[in-house]
Formats: sequence, structure tokens, C-alpha cells
Amino acid sequence: MSLLSLLGVHISVISVLTALPTQESVVGQILGHVVKADDMAPLRSVTLLMQSSKEDFAAKTDVDGNFQVLVPAGHYKVLASRTGYVTAEYGQDDAWHEGRVGDVTAGEHVSLAMEMVPAAVIIGRVLDADGDPEVDNNVTAVVPALHAAALVAWPYSVDTDDEGHFRLFGLPPGMFYIRARAPSSSGAQTSACYYPGVTDLSLAMLVNAESGLTLVLGDIRCPAK
Repeated sequence: MSLLSLLGVHISVISVLTALPTQESVVGQILGHVVKADDMAPLRSVTLLMQSSKEDFAAKTDVDGNFQVLVPAGHYKVLASRTGYVTAEYGQDDAWHEGRVGDVTAGEHVSLAMEMVPAAVIIGRVLDADGDPEVDNNVTAVVPALHAAALVAWPYSVDTDDEGHFRLFGLPPGMFYIRARAPSSSGAQTSACYYPGVTDLSLAMLVNAESGLTLVLGDIRCPAK
């Protein structure tokens, strides 16, 4: 299995720059096909966002997983998103890196194919040292940075509710540390607590989030501050 498969991003260009009749010489077209990575079935209701430095354009896949949109000639980044799936970006090496920009030429079209992987979900609860719920703690899925001692935070973090519960969603499959931070009235960063309830990262446990599945963690009981 490739690294792209593990991280939930499968994107490939199937044909580019084929002449098409357009009413305006300044207009090009982006069209494509989106499927589920697990069974290659067409994926409907995927939102495609074409981003440029001047203007953004959107499209949605039909029941057959197809989409098309007319855009001014230029350079575009293409993102695909759908509830329950890992957001994908054209040309990504993996889910933690940006994709590449594609060129659209006037009077021609760019055709691409994309596969989307079902996202992982992690749920749990954060408690204080006395076993009471930690309310409004920010909980983040964190991955060890490759070839570095630093950590990289996945962009989807959530706050705990009034009972200390949290639900992290939209995650690519992979290994994560789960980090909780209490809110600060002063705006200063508070100390972190990691699953299963430690402040020392070397003692924290990595958890395995699997594609399309919900991982239920035990309580994260944070030591007294």
C-alpha cells in the first residue's frame, strides 16, 4: 500500500489541455470525476473549490461523480470536500502537505480524477484530577512531524462540551497524539495534557485512527495543574 493510500489522498491527472469550443477565448474549463477510494464507486455531492489569486469558483459532483466548471484562464488549486471524507487537494503528496497549482489555458480544458477516503473519527472525554469534566478544553489531534522533534497539529480541533466530551472528525487515517489544553482568560497558552492523562509527551500514547471508523478513547484524566 502506498503512502498516499495510508494518508487518505489519491489524486491523478488523466488528461490535460484538450481543445474545446468556448464562447470566450479567455475561458477554460475544469472537469473531472470523483470516486470512493475503497470501492471506486462514484461519489456524489462532493464540493469542489477552485482557488486562484483573483477569484474562487465552486462546483458539485452529480450522481455519477462528475463535475465541470468554466473558469478564466489562470492558475488554480483544486480542493474536494464532503462530510465523512478526508478533504483532498489536487497534487498532494499526503494529507499534511499542500497540493500543487494547475494551469488552465483559455479555450481548453483540464480533466482530472480524484479518489476520496472515508475519514476517521476520535471521541473521548477530558476530566480534571478530581474526575470532574474539563469544560471548553481545546482538544487537537497531533502527529509527530517527520524527521523533526516538533509536532504538527491537524487543522481540525474541537472544544469539550459541558460534560467534557469531544469529537474529532474529518481525520485522515494514521497515528495521533491527542492533546487537551484548558482555556486561558489572559490569552496565554496553558499547559498541555496528552492522552491517556500525562503532561510529558514522552509518556503519551499514540492512537490509531482508521479510515471510516470511530475510535472511542478512555477518559483523559489530566493531572492537577
